[in-house]
Order: sequence, then C-alpha cells, then structure tokens
Amino acid sequence: MKDDNSHAGHFWIAIIMMTGIIFSGCNPEKPAQKLVVLTFDDAVQSHLDYVAPLLKEKGFGATFFVSNAWMSDTTNFMSWEDVGALYNMGFEIGNHTWTHEPQHTEEAIGRMEKSLAMVDSALASHGVPKPVSFGYTGNHYAPGTVEKVRALGYRFARRGMQPEIAYGKIAYGPLFDPEKNHRLVIPTTADAYPQWTLDHFKSIIDRAENGKAIVLQFHGVPDIAHPWVHMDPGLFRQCMDYLEETGIQVIALRDLDTYLKIREVDDPALYYTNGVPGQYNPCPEKADVWVLAGQSNMQGAGRTPDTLTHPQIWMMNLDDRWSIARSPIHRIYEATAPAHEIAHYELYGDPEKSREKHKQLFRENAEKSRNQPLGGVGPGIYFARHLIAATGQPVGLIPCALGGSTIDQWDPRGKVRGDSSLYGAMLNRIRSTNMDHIKGLVWYQGESEALISEPETYEEKLLNLIDSFREDLERPDLPILIVQIGRMINQDSVMGRDWERVREIQRKVVGMRSNLYLTSGIDLELDDCIHFSTRSNKLLGARLGEIALTNVYQLAGHGQQIKPASLELKEDSYTKLPYMLLRYSGVSGSLKSTGIPSGFELRLDHKTDWFHMIPKIETDPENPAALKLYLSAIPEKPMQLVCGPGINPHMNITDSMNMPVPAFGPYEIDFEMLKNQKFLFK
Repeated sequence: MKDDNSHAGHFWIAIIMMTGIIFSGCNPEKPAQKLVVLTFDDAVQSHLDYVAPLLKEKGFGATFFVSNAWMSDTTNFMSWEDVGALYNMGFEIGNHTWTHEPQHTEEAIGRMEKSLAMVDSALASHGVPKPVSFGYTGNHYAPGTVEKVRALGYRFARRGMQPEIAYGKIAYGPLFDPEKNHRLVIPTTADAYPQWTLDHFKSIIDRAENGKAIVLQFHGVPDIAHPWVHMDPGLFRQCMDYLEETGIQVIALRDLDTYLKIREVDDPALYYTNGVPGQYNPCPEKADVWVLAGQSNMQGAGRTPDTLTHPQIWMMNLDDRWSIARSPIHRIYEATAPAHEIAHYELYGDPEKSREKHKQLFRENAEKSRNQPLGGVGPGIYFARHLIAATGQPVGLIPCALGGSTIDQWDPRGKVRGDSSLYGAMLNRIRSTNMDHIKGLVWYQGESEALISEPETYEEKLLNLIDSFREDLERPDLPILIVQIGRMINQDSVMGRDWERVREIQRKVVGMRSNLYLTSGIDLELDDCIHFSTRSNKLLGARLGEIALTNVYQLAGHGQQIKPASLELKEDSYTKLPYMLLRYSGVSGSLKSTGIPSGFELRLDHKTDWFHMIPKIETDPENPAALKLYLSAIPEKPMQLVCGPGINPHMNITDSMNMPVPAFGPYEIDFEMLKNQKFLFK
C-alpha cells in the first residue's frame, strides 16, 4: 500500500544522498568485528526486574524502547521512575512514542511529533536525556515516517524484519550492514516469539559476520500482558549465557557508530510501507494466489530462456518480496528461509566439504542470482497466463519447489522446524499473505521416489501431505492439482517398474480425496534426461490451466482430467481380429495422436510376451472417447495391462484440447472374464 506521504519521503532521501553525509564516530583503522544489538520494546516491568540485572551482570549493552501506552497497568509495565532507574544502570533509552500508534498513515505521521515530545518530556523529568534512537511502533512505517524521524534528529531507528521476512515468522532477517542498510531503517535480524528455542537462538547468533550487526528485538521476559511476544526467563538466561560464551560484542543501538562506519546509503527499505495488520505480506494486487511446490520439473529446468512476463502475474520471490513474475521464478539461492539451503545440502552436499562451505556457496550464488537470476524455466508463468486469458483475474504465484526433493523432505511434521523445513517454510510463506486469496496448490513431485526405489510408502505419504496441508491452512477442500511424473531417458527395467508404481499411485490418489485433479506431461519433450523443455512447460502450464478453469473456476468449455473408465473385449467386424475397447471419461472432443498411437503394453507374469501383445492401436470413430487396443491373440491366462510402460514410454495420445491420457497400471486382466463382462477401472 502507498500513502501520499511517500512522495515527501522520496524527496528527503534524494537530498541526503546528494549531501554524502557520513555519521561516524568510529576509528576507521579499527578491525571490523562481530556485533549483537539487544533491543527491548514497550517498557515491560520485567525489563527492570529481570532483564537489566542479567545484562548488567554480563556487561552487555542494550536499548529499551519505552512508551506510555500500557503504563496504567502498573503490575506488568514500568513507570517513568522505573525508566529513569533503567537509564541509571547504564542502558540506552529509546523513544517508542507516547501512544504506540502505528505510524504508517499520513494522519498518524502528523501526530508523531507531539507523541514523541511527550515521551521526551517524561524522560527529562526523570533525568533521562532526549533519545537518539527510535523504534517504529508495531514495526509499521512508511517513507513519510522515516522523513519525520530524520527531521526530529534521531541518529538511529530500528524497523522490524519486514519487508524481507513476513511478520510473525520464525525466521532470519538480515544483519545490519552499513554498506547496504540505512541507519533510519535498521533491520531486525530476529524477533523473539514464544516458539523460540535455544537452538534457534544459537543459529541466529552463529550468523554473525565481521563488520555487521545482528539486531535482536525482544519484548517482555516474561510478557504476561502480551503473551504473543512472551519469552521465558529461563530460556532468555540460556540465550544470554550462550551469547557471553561467543565473546561477541553486545551493544546498544546508539553504539553502532562507535564500531561501524555508518554511511548514507540508498536502502530499498526507505521506500517501503509496512502497515497492513493481519495481512502481513499480501500480493500487491488483488489476485488469485497459487502455490507451486514439488521438485525440479516444478522448479523449472527449461533451458531456452523466456523473459515473457505479464503485468497481472505476480510472484513472491523466495526472498519473500513480491514483484512482477519473470522466469526463473524459483530462485532458490535467494531464499530467506534456510529450508532450501538445508534440503539442498542433504541432497547434494559434498561430505568432504564442511557445511559452512555449502552455506558460503549458497551466499555466493545468492549474490549472483540477485544480479542475474539463476534457474530454469518452469510451468508456473504459463499456467498463470492461461488463467488470466480466460478469467481476466490477476494471479499471484508462491514458488516453493526444490529440485530433487523427496517427499520425506516435505514431511508435514517438519512444520515444528518452521523455516528450516520445506513444509514449514511453505506454510509460513502462504500464511504471510492474504489467506482469503489462496486458490490452490500445484504439486509436481515423485521422480525422487521412483529413482531411489521407494514407491512403497509414497501413497501414504502423499495423502498425509495433502491432508496435513489442508488442515494446517484450515482449508479442507483446497484444490490441489497434481502432475503425474513423466519419463526419464534410461533403460533400467527395474527402475521402470518403480516409475510405473509412482504414476499409478498419483492417478489413484486423486480419487481418494475431493478436489484433487491430475494431468500429465509424459508425452512432452525433454531438455535433458528428465526435465521438460521450455516449450513443454508452456504446454504443461496450459494443461494445468485447463484443469483449474474447469474444476476450480467452474468455467465451461475447458479441458478436463481424462480417466480410464472401462475395458471390453471386442472383435473387429471386418478383420475378425480381437481388440480391447478402452473407454475414457473426461475427453473433450475426440482422442487423437501425433503419429502412430502408442503407449500400451501387455505382460505375462509381469514380463513382455512375444505371442501376446498389442501390435496396433486405433481411435474409434464410433466412440470418440475410446481406443481400440488390438491383440495378436486372446490370452488364455490373465495378463497385465500397462499404459505408459517403463521409465521412458512413448506416449502420444491426447484429446481435442491437448489434454493427455494418463499412465496407469499394471492392471491384471482376466480375458475369460472379459469375454462376458466389462473391466471397470478404479
């Protein structure tokens, strides 16, 4: 959202950039060191009773941002006399406004000066000098807020983790880097919540870098009045003990220019408006939001670049910033959540190299990706374009996929690890936006289980993922589009059976829950041994779009998922040759093929048999939704029928809207029974 006050903010930003002012009290010859800034908000009583004595004991500096907003609650909040005592213990007192009113609107900004002056006056009456540091209330601000803070003479101002991290997420925000971050929009690196653990705190501190500062935001320790930002005193002491063990310099906000060379930099956060309570990180445009998850063919590996974009297609980049979508949309190295780096290391990490080297590789690639996005072309943007062409409604995409990821790495139990798991990070990204606009999930995953011969538990895990995803989002009927895994150029017959099993599981699963839909790209071209080309991703995106338009948007005249329905044994009236009539449901127009129809196989005891096969396949003019599967002879024993046999089948049958027939089987077919009754597919 934007307010008129943003224009004034842009004006003063340009002025200070031209002046080249440098705020620096540091010795430029002093070696850079690691820093942690402790900040505490809202004048909670536990700041004086518990926090300050502990910090004093350890020799830590800290900034306490005070407001009069809750001081009438004398049990849980400090008085101004208490604030004076805190100052006398040697801690910095910062201004947090008199009323704690969010300061992102033009009206609120107009009241800021009086609100801040009232705090200054109360502090002065208790011997506390005018603060030099300001904390944005509720972490809300706009460019005009920053301009007001500058005009009133503040040297430093701390914002929240936004825009990099959505409010409420257990995640890592940026460190304060004086080369990138402006002193009046100093980012919070981590905001303490009740869900914090000691391991999470350690992981934050372990991110410390020379010449930068970790900025921590706490509230009450404990916080009885505001339990959503409460921190357990015992855990807080453990955290401070660990911080002491590291030997890192712990300071107040005012001390930054003692240790760092603070410059005026053109920080994008200066132009940001954060002030939409309850929505946190919504798509900038009122859009239908689709989540994209799975592995590499969802992430995108098409090698032909495509910079095609559309003004109505938005993407929440993996750094949690919304922008007009442009391939690649899965820029995994830019991910703010550590889940992608962790899972990537689990999949591809070199055991002879340290974990830190892998993190460094990710950081280096992140810098490259920000300059020139790294990644391939996937189906996401084409899917969105297909929807917009039919509905005119803007589309937002939330890319979450990771190439190579197994279904175990998407285990819903990982949500307790928050942004450290693929599932938890996906949930957090979805929850950070406007949940009312979430339209559905597109899921493409399963090649990993087929490759590592673990299809046995895939059905159970896939259903658990679907059920948990809907439950966690409180959307029991949320539409989910599943892409049946395609093919791999390989001749491994054992592995081929695993690919068949995964495909059949995916086909059957859509019938086990409501609002699940299936399509396939098994007939599409590849750019390497397993990944769809850019041209194929266009076709797959359109197929997904057709499924969504029919089933989610309820629009007539669009494609449907094709399902095998029944099988009958027939005899050709002219040649007298036997054939199986395979009927499908969901066919638009009639079935057709590119070239000679193919993609079916008969097996005896799960092996091909030269005497009993399907030598010819024809479409049926009398039954446009059926195929004739001719038999070289009627088998005397039951045989197995497979559509899409092996790891690299040749499939080329679609309907008039280019919707593909799915792979299925193997199905046991008793031909004696088939002479007398239809075989019905489940």
